[in-house]
Amino acid sequence: MRPDQNVRVDLLSYKLQTHVDITIQNNTFDGAHTAYSYHEYEPPAGYVTRNNTIRLKAGTKIQFQRDETVEGAVAWQAATGREVGSNFIVVP
Repeated sequence: MRPDQNVRVDLLSYKLQTHVDITIQNNTFDGAHTAYSYHEYEPPAGYVTRNNTIRLKAGTKIQFQRDETVEGAVAWQAATGREVGSNFIVVP
């Protein structure tokens, strides 16, 4: 069981800072509890998320540390450069 139940997200990197070669693409993420992602530090070079489908309830944050919710996905994508080509869907 995750010790911090306030951080229940689909993508979790906590303190990852070193260069990585990780691409997360062509997935469907459905109904994250707290937020879609959590990054204590901005994801490092080589951490790429793209072409995913992210389904979140109205008002759910995209990134735990930021204010944008699923309704503001386009602004979040532009501000962070992440999830290029991904589709955010608001679900009931």
